[in-house]
Amino acid sequence: MIVIGAALKHDSNPCLVLVGAYEQDLVAMSEPVADEILDVLARPRFADVLTLQRQAEIARLPFSGAHWFMPGSA
Repeated sequence: MIVIGAALKHDSNPCLVLVGAYEQDLVAMSEPVADEILDVLARPRFADVLTLQRQAEIARLPFSGAHWFMPGSA
């Protein structure tokens, strides 16, 4: 998942792809996907790598400029 890769290393390719997607493309987001991203970021195994501040920074990015939709809707 690009969001998790972006969270783990600020200047990584996943981070650059995620930022580029927001600058040049449309990013779609649904509540179930958003919940999953937040759940993964909060996992204890990432606690040594992700500070609470970094978790918050990454959590804001995919949600702030996304096109929200409901899965299964037209």
